[in-house]
Amino acid sequence: MLGGFGLGLGYVSPVSTLIRWFPDRRGMATGMAIMGFGGGAIIGAPLIAWLLRLFARAPDYLGTEGALQLVTEGGRRFAEVAGERIEVVVATAEQAAALPGAAQAGVYAVGTGNTGAAGTFLTLGIVYFIVMVIAAFQYRVPAEGWQPEGWTPKAASGSMVTRDDVHIDEALKTRQFWLL
Repeated sequence: MLGGFGLGLGYVSPVSTLIRWFPDRRGMATGMAIMGFGGGAIIGAPLIAWLLRLFARAPDYLGTEGALQLVTEGGRRFAEVAGERIEVVVATAEQAAALPGAAQAGVYAVGTGNTGAAGTFLTLGIVYFIVMVIAAFQYRVPAEGWQPEGWTPKAASGSMVTRDDVHIDEALKTRQFWLL
């Protein structure tokens, strides 16, 4: 649902504005918007990977499996550390190599690491919000009746392009709206 709102606000409104500015090249205007929208992944994917690495933190390393007294209760493993019982996981060398930073095989405290996802989402959300607000203030709808110089609209006979509008109150009453 959140993605739908994002697409509706961040994609549909610029495309409809572009079509108003380029009625003679509607397909090109829409194609350029789609290209920019999809091309954002060229910047976004490496940025996300970098932010995830930046915010990621390996869980606290407690030592090797043989150096700690481990207890298993109800399928969960615990270790006694400084007089306190904490939940732990035992990672093999292969599993530890997947952790951020220089990780080694051994025992790790549960709930002490960070994947970096929350920090990445927050950072991207703030950056995207700022960029979209600035971009939104740049939108200008052409004046009523504006058209490109030298362009004359084609006659509407048999054309699939309509100049009619359906008010949202009427659209909500149609079966097609809800099927979409």
